[in-house]
Amino acid sequence: MLIVPLSAPIADEPPQLGPGADKPPDIPALPFASTTAGVTRVFFVDDHKVMRQGLVKLIAGQPGIHVVGEAANGLEAVEMTKRLNPDVIIMDVSMPEMDGIEATRRIKNELPKARVVGLSMYEDEHIYKAMCEAGAESFVSKNASPARLLNAIYGAAQEKKLPY
Repeated sequence: MLIVPLSAPIADEPPQLGPGADKPPDIPALPFASTTAGVTRVFFVDDHKVMRQGLVKLIAGQPGIHVVGEAANGLEAVEMTKRLNPDVIIMDVSMPEMDGIEATRRIKNELPKARVVGLSMYEDEHIYKAMCEAGAESFVSKNASPARLLNAIYGAAQEKKLPY
């Protein structure tokens, strides 16, 4: 399980993002791809608010990354990504209303250049294959290190498929 220490009071809304955001400790700076004006626009989808906000906090201060939004389920993700046009989408697999596999399929149909990184607490080959068949570029377990997630984001931005 990914645990991210919070350095700010817990709020109902995600923290304001942008230059000068605190960088979580012990996360190596990694090379990144230039997508839109040198910045990779990242969108998070997870039905667990604490997980979403933790991931936003973890990723927001990284070089070349701008978090453009978040959704609580696949249905919201499909609608919001049409408007926000992110470069990389971090997609939880198991969610209510529409799972990450179907959401990935629909998003890739609407936005073929969007890159999807599957995310799940289940380290299951079948889930990985289903996400890849739906169009995901890579898959990261929620048990993986923060560096592994960052590598997946940067790799997706560089249009590289990463192994499971």
